[in-house]
Amino acid sequence: MYYRIGCLFLISVFLAIPSLASEIDGVYKTLNPEQGRLNQPIQQIRLSTDQTASPKTIRKIRCYPGCAAETYLHLTEASDLSGSDIYLSPVGDYLIRYADQIWINVIPNSELGNNRVWEYFMFINVYTRPESPKEIDQKKAAEFAITISKQLVEKKYTPSELNTTYYMLTPVYQQKKYQMQMSVQLKDNLMTLTLCDSCQKKHYQLAKKKSQVLQIPIYENEKGNIIVALDKGFIWAELNEKPGKEEWQIEWFFNIYSKDSELIKTLRTDNNKLAEIDRFLQKLSRHLIDGSVPETIISPDFMMLERIHFN
Repeated sequence: MYYRIGCLFLISVFLAIPSLASEIDGVYKTLNPEQGRLNQPIQQIRLSTDQTASPKTIRKIRCYPGCAAETYLHLTEASDLSGSDIYLSPVGDYLIRYADQIWINVIPNSELGNNRVWEYFMFINVYTRPESPKEIDQKKAAEFAITISKQLVEKKYTPSELNTTYYMLTPVYQQKKYQMQMSVQLKDNLMTLTLCDSCQKKHYQLAKKKSQVLQIPIYENEKGNIIVALDKGFIWAELNEKPGKEEWQIEWFFNIYSKDSELIKTLRTDNNKLAEIDRFLQKLSRHLIDGSVPETIISPDFMMLERIHFN
């Protein structure tokens, strides 16, 4: 009899654990460390402000591809700040939940050598319920981030211990694609590494046709952009014609849809490889300008490879 009672008690405890975890965090489901890490696309907008500027001045809003997934799985500390929970990740990042479905990551900008300057990373619908809204008031969110940052700079917070349960929020898949790009200006042969500003095009809707000029696959999306796969598909190049000019702007998409995370690290430091690809893209652009590359036919086929998270 006592054995049965003990079994029933243990069963009731195990059944209560999920509801307890749900009660602690409300929306999110638990994830055991043994189940692995999140490796799905992380979609975000980067919002940067400067504490030395006006509190209401937003320096820039842009995409940010350098998100490591494991940063947002392990939440081990929290404090109460401006009516919002502040979580501290294992790598020291502050994670703030804003408006229930929006996450803001606030980290010190060590590159500027000034601890009073902070950068704000706003994660919009990254880890959230699928039915959550897709739009937010960016102005209000920016003001909230600035308020948080001031208190962090002035150290007006007291971290408190939180349970060490692992959480994973449900990722939401959107149409936006975030990527690194390298612009090559053919006029003066300058290469500048930049970040994509909007990246809202529906790239990667591919056509099944090969160029007879360079013997490489040439793809076209529904907007007429030419897309080229280089190095066995680990590097993608998109060539966009500049309106009214006889030149092309070439954007390099490094490892955006690939599983080879080491390639980008090698490519960034291999000047010979960069020069080789630069010459190839210039050659291809000349063929596109003089019309020697045959037109492609748009296909409804999609090719979506796994996205790499840059460290």
